[in-house]
Amino acid sequence: MASITINPHVRGGVPCVGEDRPITHILQELAMNASVESTIQTYPDLTLADIQLALKAAAWVMRDVAIAWEQLHLAEMVDLQDELRAWESLSAEALETLEHSLSKLEE
Repeated sequence: MASITINPHVRGGVPCVGEDRPITHILQELAMNASVESTIQTYPDLTLADIQLALKAAAWVMRDVAIAWEQLHLAEMVDLQDELRAWESLSAEALETLEHSLSKLEE
């Protein structure tokens, strides 16, 4: 049976499905257009019930009226996270090329 665990000694205490799969990892995988089947292949310890529980937990949090949603600027936060992820995915060679191009502009 799927369960949500929070252990300060595992993954920094973030909510996880099962023992150690952060809910955020599951949501991010699905947000990147992964199917449920491919998410289960990526994380073989997950079941369909685990993924459904992660989605239910996220939906429940989004309904929290105590969160000042208007102050969070969620769209900008998502855009920044996507941009950071794109930078992280660049290879060392691509970064060197970019740095070289930038240094030429500075000359």
